[in-house]
Amino acid sequence: MKTIIIMPVLASAYFPLQVGNTWTFLATSDSSKWIYEITDTKDFNEHVYFERVLTFSDGTKDTEYFRITENDVVLLNYDGKDYIYIDFEKPLEIEWNSYGNYYGFIKERNLSVQVAAGNFNKVTEVYFSNRNVSDIFQFNRYAPGVGLVESIRFRFGLKLINARVNGIDYP
Repeated sequence: MKTIIIMPVLASAYFPLQVGNTWTFLATSDSSKWIYEITDTKDFNEHVYFERVLTFSDGTKDTEYFRITENDVVLLNYDGKDYIYIDFEKPLEIEWNSYGNYYGFIKERNLSVQVAAGNFNKVTEVYFSNRNVSDIFQFNRYAPGVGLVESIRFRFGLKLINARVNGIDYP
């Protein structure tokens, strides 16, 4: 009989939520820059959420709210409700449901990824998609201590070019 040992993964290592954290990505489709930044904390439903603002190169912004549970699950607050965004502890390819027909699963672990911001090991790849729309899937790659380092999406990708995470600069 084969024994499988699953080492616990701290969501906070792969999805670092600290005000001031910033990630800058280069879009492969048009060389535009996408900047994610943890800008603030907000209290909703008796929980503290971290505000993540995505700024596109044209200046438009998209804001999302995240928290990590005691069970180490990353939740997204969407329309006043919490939904699973990522469960890094799930076994490979075991799905979780999220908001609006979105779902995800851990596709791979222990990948190595090379982007302009550096070479990253022990990377976890998370697959996201929507059950009703076939062309909005994405494979997001998260490195411990850094967070998102690469996103492979329908018709384009995002590659991390620099970041400041928990006071550490990449590259």
